Amino acid sequence: MDGDLEADQQWVTEDGRFGVTTSTGLTSSVRPRNLSGGAEPTALVADVSGQGNGPIVMLVAGSRDVDLYRWTGCAFEAVTNPEGDQYQFDLTGQHGTGVGCTSINGARHLVGLLADRPARAPSDIDQIAVTPIELDGTRGENGPSAMAEPADDTAATRATRVTCDDRTLDDDGLGVAPR
Repeated sequence: MDGDLEADQQWVTEDGRFGVTTSTGLTSSVRPRNLSGGAEPTALVADVSGQGNGPIVMLVAGSRDVDLYRWTGCAFEAVTNPEGDQYQFDLTGQHGTGVGCTSINGARHLVGLLADRPARAPSDIDQIAVTPIELDGTRGENGPSAMAEPADDTAATRATRVTCDDRTLDDDGLGVAPR
């Protein structure tokens, strides 16, 4: 995260603070405040580029939405939308069903995903709306959406999850252990 190519440590506290401590000892953390749905939050730290050169984001998910944070200036900071509020992805199916990282016109983007049939099996998903998130420092704004057909069931399933390349919230995320 700090550019030294050494392993950094992700962690979560019992009171729901998610953070990273770099190999050089630099520590930054966030505590989600406005997640809905009542589920214990979970977090995924990911390199959007997939190449180790960022941007680095932290996606903190509840059961209905995902807060977006960006590693900038050696700390995680909340990304704000054009209205100045915390940028959130919807997971309810109304405006979104998932979050991912993908190439669009040769450039890597963090994207919001909306599967056309989120409640059914992956094989029932015919199309996915893909909306790139334009990141400018700690500001995020939706780019133009495009429709895509899932290449396979894996792509369809990812349209209803929080992922970034081979990293998934389910497999690589952190959560607060139940008490």
